[in-house]
Parts: sequence; structure tokens; C-alpha cells
Amino acid sequence: MAIPFILLLCNINFICIICKILIFRNYRNCSGPLVAIFHLDGSMGLMLMALSTSANVAFLLKGPPEYRFLLLPAHQAIHSTLASRILLRMRETVYRRAESTLDPKHMTSALVFALRPSTIATA
Repeated sequence: MAIPFILLLCNINFICIICKILIFRNYRNCSGPLVAIFHLDGSMGLMLMALSTSANVAFLLKGPPEYRFLLLPAHQAIHSTLASRILLRMRETVYRRAESTLDPKHMTSALVFALRPSTIATA
């Protein structure tokens, strides 16, 4: 059971390295809020996921058998919480920027609903 977590830890570190290289190569001079959100929250998220995965590996290799699955729900909760945090911060940034503009077109929704019939047909 420790092998999948070790592979996951290697995958997380590999993704973190690739993301840092892409951010520094492509978005070095960009000061947009979306890049800042991905850079700060993404880095924090990957670091916490790596720590959680390392703790899972330690529990699986050295922990007593009854505690092997102790940190699995915490690992899942950390992942969903950090993903939700990134999405909520992106949404907050979009609404804050839309409210700061005077153009009402920025506040309209991209959703298109079906038109309601103006009259109801009676039999």
C-alpha cells in the first residue's frame, strides 16, 4: 500500500517542479490576480499535499496496522479544501474586478435561458 503513496508523492513533486518552471518562464512579468492565485494557493496546496502524502507513507511503513488508514480522510479533505479555496478566490477576484468597472456588461451572466411564453394556451 505504500508504493501508490510513494508514486503519488513523486507525482506531486514532479507537478510542482513543472508548474514552477512554467510560471517563471511564461508569466514572470505578469502581475495579474489569476497568476498570483495559482502561484500562491497552488504552491501552498502542493506543499500541503506532499506533507500529507509523506505522513501517509510514514504511517503505512512504520505505524501500527490499526492506524494505517488514519490519515486517508485527512488527505482527501485537504485536497478538496484547497481546490475549493482556489475556485472561490478566483470567483471573488472576478466579482471584485467586475464591480470596479462601470460597464454593466461585465455583470451579466453567460448563461442563456429559454424564453418563457408570454401567453399561456388554454384549451
